[in-house]
Parts: sequence; C-alpha cells; structure tokens
Amino acid sequence: SLPISQTNQQASEDKAFKLADLVMKDIWEKLPATFFNRYKAVLLTGCTKGELQFIAKNVIEKKLTDFLNSDISANAINKKLSVKYRVPFIPVSSAACATGAQTLQKANLIFNNNKIDKIFLCMTEASLTKEMISAFYQLGVLTNQPNGTAPFHSDHYGFHMGEGATAFLISPSKNSNSFGKILGVATATDAFHFTSFPDGPK
Repeated sequence: SLPISQTNQQASEDKAFKLADLVMKDIWEKLPATFFNRYKAVLLTGCTKGELQFIAKNVIEKKLTDFLNSDISANAINKKLSVKYRVPFIPVSSAACATGAQTLQKANLIFNNNKIDKIFLCMTEASLTKEMISAFYQLGVLTNQPNGTAPFHSDHYGFHMGEGATAFLISPSKNSNSFGKILGVATATDAFHFTSFPDGPK
C-alpha cells in the first residue's frame, strides 16, 4: 500500500525499489547464517516503471547517450539491493512489460554458462503514473468494472493496472533440492514504440 500520487521518474523508481526490498527481505530473513559460506549467489532484478514521459523526452530530443547511460533500467534498483544485501548483481536491460520474462530467461542462461549456485531473482512493477494510465486508457484496454479483471469470464473486458513485486531464490536443476526446472522462455517486444510494431515484430 505505497502512495501513488507522485508521478515523476524518481517517485516511480523509489516505489519500485521499496516493493523489491519488501520481497527480498522476506527471503533474506529465512536464510541460514551459513548460506554464503556454501553458495555463490548473485542478484538479478528486473523492473518495469512508469517512465514513459522520460523515454519520450529523450528520444524526441535525440539525447540517446543520456538515455542509454542513465539508470532508467532496473540497474539503479539492482545497485541499491546489491549494497543493502551484500550480493553482487548482474545488469538487466529494461524491456517494458517483457522485463520479467527476460530476467527469467537471463537467469537460465547464467546457469547454463557460469558457475553460480543460486540467483536471487526479483521482478518489481511500479507503473501507476498518470502517463501510463492514460496510455492504456487510450488503447481501450482498461476495464471500468468494479469487480476488476476476470480473464476466464464470458463477459471479460479489459484489466486493472496494478503494482507489486515477487522474488525467488533459484538454483540450477542439477541440485538435488530443486523443486522445478526452467524449461524455456520466449519473449517478443518492441521497446521503441508504445502501441505498434512499425516494421513488424522482431
């Protein structure tokens, strides 16, 4: 129940960090004191923020260097979590709504190519800003039904926007204590246009 009245980039980032911190803390408090003596662990946090206005301003003004060098991606949050929990992080690219799936995909690749025992995998969403709500409203995909989203109902129409975070502590499937496997991840996104694929989906 974090405040949603602020709509600037910093407020959105702060909210995303607070949500990610809440779920990371929940895992952290359950870890044994000897955890890092036994495992090599890294942090991998994906984030979707209400940053539409910031992106548009930089693209229109062609400040691509400022845009690419900024902490608009999840890496600002990765850095803060890394310092707080003393766990190294791996950079993550922002891919709008597909960031969560891409983060999961990256975790799978890391396990396939690196000697890492555990990954703190986190996804945080803080998109309730005037710009984001307006954009989805103009697309006609938000519902005004008081009961909210009902995807399997015959009268289903639209969805309610929300915010939150989730975190997992995952390990390679070769570990004997694994409860499941990442069998595959597929993503498709166009991060350069909000509503259409000008050259077809890549």
